[in-house]
Amino acid sequence: MIESKARVLMIHTLGNSHYYCNFMWESIKLEHPSTFETLALHLELKNMIVEDLNRFLRRKEFYKKVGQSWKRGYLLYGPPGTGKSTLVAAMANYLQFDIYDLQLENIKTDSDLRKLLLDIANKSILVIEDIDCTVNLPDHPRVSGNKRSGQDKQAFSVLASNYLGVEGDHRLFKDIKELLEATEVTPAQVAEELTKNEVTDVALEGFLSFLKRKKAEVEAKAEASKKPEIKGSREPKMKHK
Repeated sequence: MIESKARVLMIHTLGNSHYYCNFMWESIKLEHPSTFETLALHLELKNMIVEDLNRFLRRKEFYKKVGQSWKRGYLLYGPPGTGKSTLVAAMANYLQFDIYDLQLENIKTDSDLRKLLLDIANKSILVIEDIDCTVNLPDHPRVSGNKRSGQDKQAFSVLASNYLGVEGDHRLFKDIKELLEATEVTPAQVAEELTKNEVTDVALEGFLSFLKRKKAEVEAKAEASKKPEIKGSREPKMKHK
């Protein structure tokens, strides 16, 4: 349990006061009362989140050692009113972190986004709203499928060495790299899976299971696209003379 600190938490939003693409954060006091004690969530899931947050906090030096930014990501999804904002507030109150709320639809270029991210203070929670919506940044480069696959395998080898201390080969590497050829994952997803457990074999087996699920999803979508669309049939009308 994190000790309570006498700190005023703030929530920062992207205000309307921006000129010539010079966006600015506007801040108000965060007074949301949500805590993990009051959160309406399954106890097992609640404990899992708290344990994950505690592991993230105590591994700050580990992130520094492997040359990675000290950050943790969560994907919250569901219709309005299901408690996504309440969970974020509970996390902020537990960690004693400020919240930065970002609407991607207001961002037009990579440079605008970069400026905003650089203005975010340490020990903060960045909430990106509606991240599933399509965002087309004109100066954002696209990566082809073949090039992405090679980058994924290279990223995996580097991250497995940095995070898990795996040097050379491992009994699961062959299966993992074959699945990386058949799926599309980002280096961020690789890092996410490899840091879920500190035991090398457990972490790699978990990553292998993750890739198998991704491949099954790809195959299911491909199979569904092959099925012909069934339209309503119309009975021929018979004319009697």
